Amino acid sequence: MISLSSQGLRWPLFDTLATILRPTVLALLPAASLSLLFFSSTLLTEGISKEKYPEAYGAYQKRVAMFSPIGTLCKAVKLRLLGREEENKKIEELVWGNPEGKSKSE
Repeated sequence: MISLSSQGLRWPLFDTLATILRPTVLALLPAASLSLLFFSSTLLTEGISKEKYPEAYGAYQKRVAMFSPIGTLCKAVKLRLLGREEENKKIEELVWGNPEGKSKSE
């Protein structure tokens, strides 16, 4: 019986897989590197924004997804269904502005 633990089959199998996968990995490496760079720079930018505007940007992150428009829709539905009404109103006001166009002091 031949199994993967036998030395006679293991190395030819690994060599064959390496031969097949190497071009694919090399072709995807630039795209993966750029995606990693884009993601990490977005995390850095969001961290800076969160430090500068903690309340408003925190509300923005609760309401808007980092990359996906569908994620933004899911966050809106989640807030609508699971959030308290006053919290939702505050988040919407911080993200989109005051709907009446008046400041809080008026």
